Amino acid sequence: MPELMVFALTFFLVGVLIQSFSEQHRRQLEVEVQLNEKLHRQKTEQEESLARLEKAEETLRRRERLAALGEMAAGIAHEIRNPLGVVTSSVQLLESRLPDLKDNQRRLLQIILEEIGRMNRLIGDFLRFSRPAQPHLVETDLAAFLRDRLDQIAPMAAEAGVEIRQELPGQPVPVWIDGELMQQAFLNLLLNALEASEKGDSLLVGLDLRNDQAVTAIRDSGGGIAAEDLPLIFNPFFTTKEGGTGLGLANAHRIIESHNGQLTVAANPDRGTTFTVKLPLQPPDQE
Repeated sequence: MPELMVFALTFFLVGVLIQSFSEQHRRQLEVEVQLNEKLHRQKTEQEESLARLEKAEETLRRRERLAALGEMAAGIAHEIRNPLGVVTSSVQLLESRLPDLKDNQRRLLQIILEEIGRMNRLIGDFLRFSRPAQPHLVETDLAAFLRDRLDQIAPMAAEAGVEIRQELPGQPVPVWIDGELMQQAFLNLLLNALEASEKGDSLLVGLDLRNDQAVTAIRDSGGGIAAEDLPLIFNPFFTTKEGGTGLGLANAHRIIESHNGQLTVAANPDRGTTFTVKLPLQPPDQE
């Protein structure tokens, strides 16, 4: 009996020690797991912070480039506009004082005036680009605003044989925007999508709400944008269109940023391109 009691006591003590060691080991593993999870979260947060920092630096560099190019564009535009006005007046005066011009001569004068008009429109683009966007924000129903813009381009779409499709909510989507500036931005995006489309293609405009933002997607089914051109698409003076100025999308990007919004572009998985506009829902004083 004494030997049995000693054996039992020894077995009991060994069991208690093993259980104690197991519990200690389990707690140590839990601590290690928690530390690993904490380190993983910190690594993820650090990577996200670095990504935001890189994006902020890129935005700052873009704005600095835009400011420099804007100053240059304004100076050049003003210097060119004055002599163009003199040329226009001279051509009109010449046409009025020479009533016996032949048809081909009159046509040449008309071509000169048309080209001067085209140059004046280009100079207007430069001047609009050079002026910093200072929006006067007013609460606006974005869904109704988009319907009005689609009505504006409907005749051009019908003539080009492009179907316009809408996925816009029936209820109001209030946002704070400058209607005139935002009209310029959205028309640039819609006309760009329309020009990229061919007869039989479709243009889809959708609007939904995500994370306190109004998200507008403009999706065309055209030929798309080359992958190497996507990072450059919002740079001023970059264009793949013959006769384009490369200022339309740059202006749209600048206007949307001035509304604390975001403009991005991506290639569709199947065909075409999608431009996405994100605008905050909150009034400016609540952001």
